Amino acid sequence: IDPVGIANSAVPIMLSCYPNPFEESITLQYYLQKPGEVNFSVADMNSKPVFFKKEIYINTGLCKFEIDINNLPKGNYTVSMNSADFNYSKVIFKSR
Repeated sequence: IDPVGIANSAVPIMLSCYPNPFEESITLQYYLQKPGEVNFSVADMNSKPVFFKKEIYINTGLCKFEIDINNLPKGNYTVSMNSADFNYSKVIFKSR
């Protein structure tokens, strides 16, 4: 049984986004308990997608994914990470 009490779940134990606030790119660091397809997206505060990346296969364990979004204007954005088993989001801020 994992730390949240669900055996063999694909739910990420953690998702961190750094640096936050960011200027040019942001790194997502996450942990998966079982391999699978994971999608990453970034949307502005009006829910308009500004970035999407479909990963065909992600291994278990601790992983990192960098998103270069330096062309975006200053403001708040929502980073989402999802699969058939989970949906997880964090708010990030572009400072310049």
